[in-house]
Amino acid sequence: MEDATAAAAPAILATKVAVVSSLPPDPIAAGLEDLRQQQQALRKQRKELARHVKNAKKKVQRLKGKARALSDEDLIAVLMMRKAAAAAKPSSSSSVSGSDASSASASGSAAAAEAPMTAGSSQAPTSGARRMEEGDSDRERD
Repeated sequence: MEDATAAAAPAILATKVAVVSSLPPDPIAAGLEDLRQQQQALRKQRKELARHVKNAKKKVQRLKGKARALSDEDLIAVLMMRKAAAAAKPSSSSSVSGSDASSASASGSAAAAEAPMTAGSSQAPTSGARRMEEGDSDRERD
C-alpha cells in the first residue's frame, strides 16, 4: 500500500502544479505588489525630503554664523550692493522689496545704508561681504 502511495505522489504533485499554473493570475496578489512598490517609492521620497530639509537647516546655520562674523563696514557694503542691484533691475514697481526693507531696518536705519563712502574707502566690499552676498554655493550639495 505504501508503494502505491509513493508511486502516486509524483503524479499527484504534477497534477497540482498543472492545475495551479493553469489558473489566471491573482488580482489581489498583483494589487498587493503594486502597493509594496508604491510604499517603497514613498519611503525613498520621504528620506530624500528629510535629507533636503537637513541640508537646508545646515546652510541656514552656516550663513548665520558668517553673518555674525561680518563687520559694520561689511554689512553696509552688502546693503549698498543690494541697493545697486535693485536699481539695475528693471522694476515695474518702485517699492522696496521685503528683504531690502528688513535688512535696512536691521542695520539701524536706512540712512546708514545710504551714507556716502569717504574718499579713502573703496567701493568694493570686503571678502566677507562678498561671500555673504554670493551665498554658500561652494558647500551646497544635492
